[in-house]
Amino acid sequence: MEREFRLPDLGSGLREATIVAWQVSVGDDVETDDSLCEVETEKAVIEIPVPYTGSVAELRGAEGDIVKVGDVLAVLLVDGEAPEEATPPEPGTEERGGATVEPADGPLVSPSTAARPSVMPVIRKMARAHGIDLAEVEGTGRGGRITRTDIEALVAAGETRDVDRSPGTSESLSLLRRAISAHLTEQWQTVPHVAVHTTVDASRFVQVLAALKARLGRLPVEALIVKALVPAAAAYPRCNAAIDGNRIVYHTGVDIGVAVDTADGLVVPVVRQVDRMSLSALAVTIDDLMTRARRGALTQEESGGQTVTVSNLGALGGGHANQIVPRGTTAIVSIGRIEDTAVVRGGEMVIAPVMPLSASFDHRAVDGGEAQRFINELKAGIEEPTLVLVNDRAADPTPGPDKEEKE
Repeated sequence: MEREFRLPDLGSGLREATIVAWQVSVGDDVETDDSLCEVETEKAVIEIPVPYTGSVAELRGAEGDIVKVGDVLAVLLVDGEAPEEATPPEPGTEERGGATVEPADGPLVSPSTAARPSVMPVIRKMARAHGIDLAEVEGTGRGGRITRTDIEALVAAGETRDVDRSPGTSESLSLLRRAISAHLTEQWQTVPHVAVHTTVDASRFVQVLAALKARLGRLPVEALIVKALVPAAAAYPRCNAAIDGNRIVYHTGVDIGVAVDTADGLVVPVVRQVDRMSLSALAVTIDDLMTRARRGALTQEESGGQTVTVSNLGALGGGHANQIVPRGTTAIVSIGRIEDTAVVRGGEMVIAPVMPLSASFDHRAVDGGEAQRFINELKAGIEEPTLVLVNDRAADPTPGPDKEEKE
């Protein structure tokens, strides 16, 4: 008996996804929970399992196609049933390598394509940007997966081709870019923004960061910024809130979204309950989330739903910025590149590291005065990090995210 398998509910209000890679071919024997395919939503790459034990009778759609929740992904022949007798190809189709290929407006899935190891969207974009045909790349990752290192090696070796970048070329927006576009357009049109800029004497910040790195081994700059955000959010709760109609909803905890620049667009993994985390645990968690964000390997639960957002534009050489406040929040903070600058201390000119610090707010909840006081509180915590570390919980020097979630 043939059974249709439809794209299931993806949760979090997600209604469509892009087929990244098929993990099976037509005719394959499969068992329940085998990997059927990988799909990409606006938040993550998700593995879709096989729902029945049997064999694959049909695959609907090609890699890169967008499917909606409820669309048929595959037709499976349940164990014990025999497939219908093969019939000659209908007019308008042709045989390629033993597989029937339909016209351009119908399904197009070849066994060779379906059996190929999956490639993360960020790797596909890298390859496309350099004119590299992934079908000709031999992956060195586990199971033959193509990695960033494989593409970088080909680029370094000059094994690329020119890509047409003339004004006449175009490409479809990915689900991520479409989601970013819709979100930012909505926020810009509905939220009255107010921005505050200042500069921070980062002398102590640089010293403390270096000392902590020597002890912990690895410490993202964002970890110390997030630590400084906690008391600022507590002191000014309107900056850790959301507007819901005519009501302001105060968040009970502090969940910080850390903006990450990826090849496919901006991704914001979220560190939950940072006000209950030690610095060492926070460092491990942020490093892990940022690494997996760049690989497109975040889960849906790890992105979205932040109460405040921090963006490190300094990592890209940026300075001050007016950023758009994300949905469900009233504030976003950005830090710029730390650079040696002439400053006045005790009436004398000295050279010191200076950090640009900016914040944008939802003016419906936060007035200019409160915005300035919030950024002043944050600035004080950055200029003297020990102020925000003095109450840091004692913890294992290298605990992982799982340990923190259980505490």
